[in-house]
Amino acid sequence: MDGLAELVPGLVRVPWRLTYTTELPPSASGERWEEFCDNLRLPRECGPCKECRKLRFGNAKRQHRVNWAVNKAIKLGLQGREADTEADLASWYELYLESMRHNALPPRPYRFFASLWSTLRPKGQMRLLLAEQNTESQKRLVGGSILLRFGQTVFYAFTGCCQRDFGLHPHDIIQLESIRDSCKSGFRWYGFGEVTEDHKSLTQFKSKWGTEAKPLYCYYFPDPVDAHQGQQPDLTLHLRRLWRLLPLKATAFLGDYIYRYM
Repeated sequence: MDGLAELVPGLVRVPWRLTYTTELPPSASGERWEEFCDNLRLPRECGPCKECRKLRFGNAKRQHRVNWAVNKAIKLGLQGREADTEADLASWYELYLESMRHNALPPRPYRFFASLWSTLRPKGQMRLLLAEQNTESQKRLVGGSILLRFGQTVFYAFTGCCQRDFGLHPHDIIQLESIRDSCKSGFRWYGFGEVTEDHKSLTQFKSKWGTEAKPLYCYYFPDPVDAHQGQQPDLTLHLRRLWRLLPLKATAFLGDYIYRYM
């Protein structure tokens, strides 16, 4: 909120990260909605809508990047679907642990996601979209993302995928299906979430969907001496390397312990 620090004496605002959002059209029938649907056409192989032909997002460069990624995922046998059992949630959680270990961040405990599943999903406020690879010999889960819904906004909240499967582009399939469903369900905003300054590849991924970057801030009261200072770069680098060497069960245990106090 702009001006909040000036309204409260002693409150300090510190820049944090950028978050990426995109505006969706109104759900009411009319010219604007129909024109947008024409610009949100999927590849013919991607879903049941036989009339779909192309996907368009932003300028020609962004459109080409999205089309290329989605078509490659389809050629590699990827399909998207919504999770319908808690067994799907448990399988996804293993991928989530993999992602958080690679990003050197403590994962949220499974009980947190089980609570979302039991409380928010029946109300339509939470969805878990999965990307599966279907081949002649097997079907396997390669990625998945949890989407939260509140008011007129859909939030891309949590994701899981092994780094070795990034080349399959599971996140592109998931985002495509999620954005299309959000439009058809009448939501007005789609939030891709924040990105750290050093994660350039994630910034590029979220930018290609025609998003707008907006700054987020942290507020401190009183002003701590080290509010503007992070950890020393060398220490941070060593901690990240150490975290990536831990077994998944160890990261899950530590994440559960850490989030008990956050």
